[in-house]
Amino acid sequence: SPSQFRRVFVAQCGSSPHDYLLARRVAVAAGLLTTSERSIADIALTVGFSSLSSFNRQFLRRQGCSPRAWRARGGQ
Repeated sequence: SPSQFRRVFVAQCGSSPHDYLLARRVAVAAGLLTTSERSIADIALTVGFSSLSSFNRQFLRRQGCSPRAWRARGGQ
C-alpha cells in the first residue's frame, strides 16, 4: 500500500519520497548550473519542476542561495 511504502522509505532513507525527490532534483540542477550555460528556467524544467518560482524556492531552501548566486559562485 502507499502508506506502507512511505513508512519503509522513511525508515530506510530518512525522508519522505517527496522530500527525497526534491533533494535529488535540486542536486542535479546544481550540477547543471555549474557545468552548462543553459538558462535557469530551462534547467528547472529539465529536472522536473513545473515552475521557476517553485524551483527557486526549493533551491534556496536546500542550497542556501539562489540558483543565480550558485552559478555565479561556481557551485560553492
